[in-house]
Amino acid sequence: MVIEYWNLRFVCNLVLGICNFRHKNPRQNHLYLTWPRRPGFKRRIEIMDFIVKTNEGTYDLEAGVRLIGKDLLVAIWGGEKPHIGVVSVAQPRPSLKDPNLTSATASVFCFVGHKEDELAKAASEILAAALNTQVVVTAGIHWDNISTEGIQNILKNSEILVDLILDKVASSYL
Repeated sequence: MVIEYWNLRFVCNLVLGICNFRHKNPRQNHLYLTWPRRPGFKRRIEIMDFIVKTNEGTYDLEAGVRLIGKDLLVAIWGGEKPHIGVVSVAQPRPSLKDPNLTSATASVFCFVGHKEDELAKAASEILAAALNTQVVVTAGIHWDNISTEGIQNILKNSEILVDLILDKVASSYL
């Protein structure tokens, strides 16, 4: 369900505790956000939260995923010192080669010294194009003294992670 009106009053109500979260069904990992009736507000939005992990044995990654309305927020982490090193924001658009296909455009902010930018950009563009929605991906992955082979394993695991996210979102909403 998409939020039609997101405004300061709603955010203030959420912060002040007037709104509340409640589970739709204890067996599902879906939350509904509800608030009192006010003109111009939708009564509730559905939020989906989950974590996926690769299980390849070495250089495994995790991702926390939150579906907010129809938009997707993804945090990817792994290694000895998980952190936020990069943020990538992508939106779907018609493909430049074939307007009948959906592609995506991304912008990336990378903190100094971090090298997760290509991983986050690829993940956000793939998710935005496949799900036809706006996507924000954060990534922070760190293993000390990693080899070139280790980096290749991380890239392979990031592809697996994106596939896991797509499978989970598609099975729940598409």
